[in-house]
Amino acid sequence: MEVFSKPPQKVRAMLTEPDHATAMFAQGQAPVPHPDLGAPVQKARDVWTGGPVPRVPTPAAPHLLVDEVAEARAMQGLHPYQVALAVGRLVRTLYTTRGWWEVKPWHWLRDLAARELQVARHLETAFRAGDAGQRQAALKALARTLLDVLKCGENASLPGATL
Repeated sequence: MEVFSKPPQKVRAMLTEPDHATAMFAQGQAPVPHPDLGAPVQKARDVWTGGPVPRVPTPAAPHLLVDEVAEARAMQGLHPYQVALAVGRLVRTLYTTRGWWEVKPWHWLRDLAARELQVARHLETAFRAGDAGQRQAALKALARTLLDVLKCGENASLPGATL
């Protein structure tokens, strides 16, 4: 349990821009009812249910994602580490572009399994496969899921090379 002690005007200010404060107020409950918080908390619940506005990444972002996938392939001893870095960026971009509220990394598998099962399977394989080839294939499949939506598949560092 977490306890946040904020005056009502601060709560209203925090809810003007949907972010993680929205989740806090939408999913929590006041231990002591306050007449000034009913409407803002209901607004937070409505915003939470609707989800954040999907955001398109910068034009360079897809190319950086492709680069990370390609670089992971080249990292011999550090392959699991590079895959983890690339997966983090890919999953966060996936949540942003789909208009989903982000969850903590330890909830990714459960959350993605409920949203897009195939993506969750690629993510699980990328994290758990003992073989670098299997990890890389899963990373590539995860990247393609996102990059196909973004209409990008070319490697910025290696023109003409694709995933």
